[in-house]
Amino acid sequence: MFKKALLTLSLVAMVGMITAQSLQFELDGAPCEEGQVMIATYDPVFEEYVLHLQLRNLSDEDLNVIVEQEVVHEVPEALPYFCWGICYQPMDTTIMTSRPVPVPAQTLSDQDLSFHVMLDPLSEQIEVLNYYAYADNDPSRKISIQMLAGEGASVTENTLRMGHVYPNPATTRIHVDFKCENHSGASVVIYNLLGQEVKSQAVNGTQGKVDINVEDLQPGIYFCSLRADNCVAQTEKFIVKR
Repeated sequence: MFKKALLTLSLVAMVGMITAQSLQFELDGAPCEEGQVMIATYDPVFEEYVLHLQLRNLSDEDLNVIVEQEVVHEVPEALPYFCWGICYQPMDTTIMTSRPVPVPAQTLSDQDLSFHVMLDPLSEQIEVLNYYAYADNDPSRKISIQMLAGEGASVTENTLRMGHVYPNPATTRIHVDFKCENHSGASVVIYNLLGQEVKSQAVNGTQGKVDINVEDLQPGIYFCSLRADNCVAQTEKFIVKR
């Protein structure tokens, strides 16, 4: 079941993100896009799904960096945890936060950064988690990635996609390109800054473009997601202005 309260936390956290970030997630030296959806790989030795990343300090000052785990869609039998310098044991909580880890200016941290989910590989369900990183003295400037773990995760990632919202800023209408294969009950949903759903429009077909009238929305910041089968494609921020 889609957890609206958890999405609210995700949306509120995104408000503070700005273009000039101090931190950057990387995969094997390649920068990760903000909010990028990534697939965890199953490790049969440890019997868990895992994603290994690196974290770079792009700023000119030393930072103490916190990593945060947020459960977006929970599989009851799954046990998610992460390592950032040390490993944090699975806990029965929606949000789990690390201690600060120092990362020198203009440096790729040598500390272990990995995200794990203990889950039966035969399970057809998908655990969805958001991971954030931010300096302890500026928690409003977060970077994020979303991780999918489960046997069907790669299929979901390849068949449920949403493009950028355009035009942005918008005055009367927005357009969203989508891909939605092998999913049922898909819809494009718009949320306000409080995480409250203000508009929802069903998606027809497996691929195309959705047009949504936003003339009745007050000027301000909104978030748009493609939602289907308990999964959420990347969330996009857009502005309505008059």
